[in-house]
Formats: sequence, structure tokens, C-alpha cells
Amino acid sequence: MALGPLNEWEAEASPSCASPNLTRAQSSVLAAIDVFAAENHGPDVATDAGTWMLTVADAARDHGCKQVARRLYDTVIATYTGSAYAALRQRAQIGIDDLRQ
Repeated sequence: MALGPLNEWEAEASPSCASPNLTRAQSSVLAAIDVFAAENHGPDVATDAGTWMLTVADAARDHGCKQVARRLYDTVIATYTGSAYAALRQRAQIGIDDLRQ
């Protein structure tokens, strides 16, 4: 469900950074981090929500939407602060590093 708009965006003939589907994909994963917070659902479900956000960020990066990708990577780093989420933060940092190249 959270990645439905991403799939629609990637299915576009020429995915654009200004596409409403990309905007919906961002909104969907940003909402998911609140809905699936660890306090309510446990760290495994929260990790899934972080992974969804990284999936959207990686796709945005791969299609040249650097601002979108950077915003999502930064959100992962700021949101997932516990030791249980080190892998999410590391993946986000790798994405940021890739944006610099």
C-alpha cells in the first residue's frame, strides 16, 4: 500500500520529479513512519516503514530527483535514532553519498 504511488510513478513513460505520483509516494512513506511507529507496533514494523522510505528515496535518486531523495534520506537519519535502526541510517548515508557523486 505505501509503495503503490511509487510503483505508479515508476510505470510512467518518463518519471518526472514534478509528478503527482512521486509527491504521493513521498506523502505515503512520510505518513507510514507515524502510523507504524515503534511505540505502537514494535521496532520490526517501524523498520519496515523506514525501508519503504529508503525505497522511495533510492528511486528518486536513480531518476535524478536529488532534492526529494535528500529530504527522505535526511528524514530517515533524523527519525530512526536508536541502535536497532543503525542499518537504516547507514543505507540513508550511502544514498546521500551517492547524491554527491
